[in-house]
Amino acid sequence: MTSQTPVSSTRAHFIQLARSTAHNLHWVMTALLFVGLIPAFRAAKLPLQINWTFFLVSYWIGLTSSSIFAATLLYLLISPVRGNLRSVYEHWRAQPVRLVFLALFEVVLIRELGWRFGLMLAVDLIVLTELFDRLHGDTDKLLLAAKSVFIPAAYLFGGVVLVFCYNDLIASVRYYGSFDAFFNKLDSILFFGLSDSRLVHRALHRLPLAAFQAFEIFYYGMFAQIGAAFIMTALAFGKKRALELAGTLLTAYYISLTIFFIWPSVGPFFFCPVHFTDFPKTLATYEFHRVYFEKAHALWAHLPTSPVSSDFFIAFPSMHIAQPLIVLWFLRKWKRIAAVLIAYDIVLLAAIILLEWHYMVDLLGGALVAAVAIAMVHSGEGEVQ
Repeated sequence: MTSQTPVSSTRAHFIQLARSTAHNLHWVMTALLFVGLIPAFRAAKLPLQINWTFFLVSYWIGLTSSSIFAATLLYLLISPVRGNLRSVYEHWRAQPVRLVFLALFEVVLIRELGWRFGLMLAVDLIVLTELFDRLHGDTDKLLLAAKSVFIPAAYLFGGVVLVFCYNDLIASVRYYGSFDAFFNKLDSILFFGLSDSRLVHRALHRLPLAAFQAFEIFYYGMFAQIGAAFIMTALAFGKKRALELAGTLLTAYYISLTIFFIWPSVGPFFFCPVHFTDFPKTLATYEFHRVYFEKAHALWAHLPTSPVSSDFFIAFPSMHIAQPLIVLWFLRKWKRIAAVLIAYDIVLLAAIILLEWHYMVDLLGGALVAAVAIAMVHSGEGEVQ
């Protein structure tokens, strides 16, 4: 048996230090971005105005509702459906007042919000009451479950708001479309002359409008799987593992911000000369493209503009593929869930391209950023067995 040499001991110590630094770097970056926010906006001569109403409503109400619904669907993939339905039935049968309340609540929801959102909120209510019943109303367990989800979600919320702020800041000091021509050319080289815009406009003449509307559902529904991953990770493995998920997502965002500062690009919709004449105006994506285009230009020209909102001008790398890959990695050992997410993400790839949000090389960049973020933050604790 040989003792460890001083050189190998030093190397092992250095590797351990590097891993610890990478694992905790997102905390440092979040703190630095927060402290530097006001000075950075002052240096850029931009007013720091944040649309808090939008963020609070869209994140804590809209995204929370859709995330609970998505988590419920994913949970049913790995848990006996019949047993769960029987449990819900027994609990609600024992308290019929609940059913009356739910029926009245549902009528109001559908009338005010539409049947789709109304039904989703009804499912959320049933799920939350079922969680209360299964924990037997134990306030300590309920508080622990709430903290396990809320604290990591709040950390991600704060980090994402910072990302949107700095995205606006970068767009005001670096021309946002500086590298769009480069990425468009790179697409043509790597994919044998087929650029994203050319592919999109071919599809516009061959596919019905309903196909693009379906792609929008997949594209914008991606955020619900992130929230679902938070809920399932937190409830199954606790706050620490959920914070690791938040840290991995934020690390990917911070890497993307850095790349955007070096190689700013907005996407093929910005570079395509006929996008706003050929792309269907009835799609929600058309309006998003128009608003982003105008907002980015106003920031660069230092014209009066709206407060910081969901302003995300980064084409390369694609965070819309980086985030699902991170979620997939955290949930990968739940085989059925992983299979469904993979199928979803395959359609998502088509949606990203055909809605003209990203160049095809952006997807490769997003996959690389996801891999780097996972490698940096991964601790090896809390793995699914």
